[in-house]
Amino acid sequence: MSAPSPVPDPTRDCGWLDLHLHSRASDGVLSPTALLARAAGAGLRAVALTDHDTVRGLAEARAAADAHGLALIDASELSCTLEGENVHVVGLGIDPETPALLDLLTDIAHRRTARAERIAERLAAAGVRDPLARCRELTGHDGLTRTHFARLLVADGVARDMRSAFRRHLADGRAAAGRIDWPDCTNAVAAIHAAGGIAVLAHPLRYGGTHARRERTLAAFAAAGGDAAEISTAAPIDAARGRIVAACRRLGLAASAGSDFHDPEQRWIRLGGLPPLPPDLTPVWALPAWPVPMPMPPA
Repeated sequence: MSAPSPVPDPTRDCGWLDLHLHSRASDGVLSPTALLARAAGAGLRAVALTDHDTVRGLAEARAAADAHGLALIDASELSCTLEGENVHVVGLGIDPETPALLDLLTDIAHRRTARAERIAERLAAAGVRDPLARCRELTGHDGLTRTHFARLLVADGVARDMRSAFRRHLADGRAAAGRIDWPDCTNAVAAIHAAGGIAVLAHPLRYGGTHARRERTLAAFAAAGGDAAEISTAAPIDAARGRIVAACRRLGLAASAGSDFHDPEQRWIRLGGLPPLPPDLTPVWALPAWPVPMPMPPA
């Protein structure tokens, strides 16, 4: 006789929340209003808008969340450097008007603008028409990322798809890539904490390239004051995720859940259905600093 299926634990079920979403306020394709409507339609009950290095979309997202009865966690995904590697740290539960956080976001915005100008110069030299002005017109803001330029290259037929745009033109080391010296991770974590938030290492499987390097990145993040890592993601569950879970257990890091949703056309990333958290890691929403009551799903 087969063993009975485990009873679902609603405190670790992640199918009802998503703590890593992007809108047009950074490099997503949906407005905050449309994104929150899509999240509600997918059955989510709690979400975090984590646009890159900005809080500009939170007010609109708040109105949409209230309209749909969603719990919204104010957040942002900060770009920073950790031991020479570019990493992203999600600040969950931040006060978006905190001076220390706003100062850091302003600093990052200046660095991002300078890189966008360098990328645009290189693309223009390669024959792309008015790349900077056109990207700004398409986005409606100055917080341009390489993703925005990649979409322009696809629209102009210079690249077949987004992957090709990065591989041939915009990835590190390619002709149009523009390097940024991001702020140190310790500064990013400090700004998140100053804003009352929880610092989460986003998509830890993307860093390093080897198990040992990823584990060193997690250890450095914990040493920098980090609180948690994304464990429940849209990536397939495999042995690499098990190594991340074990490292978080050793380091005392809590576990978060987020899809990193940007675009409905990225069909491998969908809203709803994130896998449950492991039973021996503390959910990030169970930490004392968590800012809002969470609407628990039915058991």
